[in-house]
Amino acid sequence: MIGLPVLVAIYLRVRHVDEGFAIVALVIATAAALGTMLHGAHDIAVFAHPEKVTGSADYPNFTDPRGFSTFALFGLGMIVLAAMTRGAGFAKPIPAVGAISGVLAVIVYIGRVTVLDPKRWWVAIAAVGAGVVGVPLWNVLVGRELRADQPVTAAAQPKAPPARNASISVVS
Repeated sequence: MIGLPVLVAIYLRVRHVDEGFAIVALVIATAAALGTMLHGAHDIAVFAHPEKVTGSADYPNFTDPRGFSTFALFGLGMIVLAAMTRGAGFAKPIPAVGAISGVLAVIVYIGRVTVLDPKRWWVAIAAVGAGVVGVPLWNVLVGRELRADQPVTAAAQPKAPPARNASISVVS
């Protein structure tokens, strides 16, 4: 949810490229953020009270089975946003890093659904590539791009103090 304002800022920058596609990207990314939040809240509850968990500790998360929101929706959102940033004139590495990170996140989801082992070499490489390298790098690049385009507003400039009861006299 912390990233939601960034998603909205990206939407505002890319919507002129294709309004419909941009809103779809925002909806997918928002759904991913909400699903990831639920996934994390469930995991915290399980870690806080492991004695309440029945069965194996490696069961699918009920709020986000096998990371559908956390990996699949997030990855799809990244791919769509990366495509949109390319058309919106973002710096060259941003679309590439976003697309690669999105694809890696989808690969993680596919691995979690098919092999059920997050430690399988190709799933682990995709997870590290997306979660440790790609997404943080994309966030930094996008943040720098958005900050560089931030115009200085009148609210940010110091204001002159208001004049005190100045009276105008008219001489006839």
